[in-house]
Amino acid sequence: MRKKRLLSRDSGIAQPEVPALALGDAFAAAAEALALFCRLRRIEAADMPARDVDALLDIAFEEAAQQAAARSNANADADADNAG
Repeated sequence: MRKKRLLSRDSGIAQPEVPALALGDAFAAAAEALALFCRLRRIEAADMPARDVDALLDIAFEEAAQQAAARSNANADADADNAG
């Protein structure tokens, strides 16, 4: 069984699972974030230490998950308003 990894900013509460559609967005956001960081620093991603790449990807995935959750909540609120 896979264990959920907790980030240092976590308060011990496991993060919610990311829906499949949002996962694709998360990978795209992570790739864009890494590419932008490398372009701004004028470095190659291959030259970065693995821990730095992992940290950037973790931040991008976390942001994408938060945006997906916000969209999901907004859609649920809109559905509730339309039903009522």
